[in-house]
Amino acid sequence: MSEVINIHEELRKDHTRIGNAITALSAASRSFDGWLDQNTGELIKGVRQQYQDAFDDELVALEERYLSAEMRLPAADIRKARVTKKLRTDHATLCDEYWALEGTINNLQRTISGRKVAISAAQSVLRGERE
Repeated sequence: MSEVINIHEELRKDHTRIGNAITALSAASRSFDGWLDQNTGELIKGVRQQYQDAFDDELVALEERYLSAEMRLPAADIRKARVTKKLRTDHATLCDEYWALEGTINNLQRTISGRKVAISAAQSVLRGERE
């Protein structure tokens, strides 16, 4: 009987953990992806779009430098590496925020998935106890 009580307590804890993770995931996703301001109708750019805009600007600038010098562009993977390196230097804060939010979102998604599996397993045990 104490096992059933412990399982119920763990289910309550997992419910709370999932709720907290969902709240954090929502906030991180909003910062990462942006949102529509309901009061003004303005689209607020998230970190992902800001990063992509900076990346695109640097990529175009790199291409323009090569074309103006009448040089052949390096391979796409080299261009990407050069642009990423320049972003890390010129937009360090944006890069840090981008990677931190991306990592946070991935970790929260894994946490939620893991807790769902734990809840499902505990529910299976409880169903077995009833039979």
